[in-house]
Amino acid sequence: KRPSLQQNTNKPNQNQSSNTKSLSGVKRYKKGRSFADTLFGKMRYGKDLVTEKWVAIKENRKWFAQNRVSIKGDPVPEDLFEEIKMMKYLMNQQDLPDHILKLLDVVEDDVYIYLVLELVDGGDFFGFI
Repeated sequence: KRPSLQQNTNKPNQNQSSNTKSLSGVKRYKKGRSFADTLFGKMRYGKDLVTEKWVAIKENRKWFAQNRVSIKGDPVPEDLFEEIKMMKYLMNQQDLPDHILKLLDVVEDDVYIYLVLELVDGGDFFGFI
């Protein structure tokens, strides 16, 4: 079930250990079920274990992103690293419009690069248009 965005996610978890506050990198986020496919991987629901807030995690396979090949095997012009660079630039701008999705973090492990994004409801933009 999709997490409710109406619930108060700012309350500290009673079972949360003091070690949770020091988590960083990939270990800071708990990945949930996927809700969409992307060129290089999947979009997943996630939870920031430090803030206890729901997030969206864009999970990208490194090999596919580095070689600009979709997970279906097709060559693609999209550049994940330029996307990250552009999103970081936008996050540093004053007066960022509300309709731009916020990049919260970029973390990686041996196989994946994860873009941690704010979780918003309302569905897929391309489904909207």
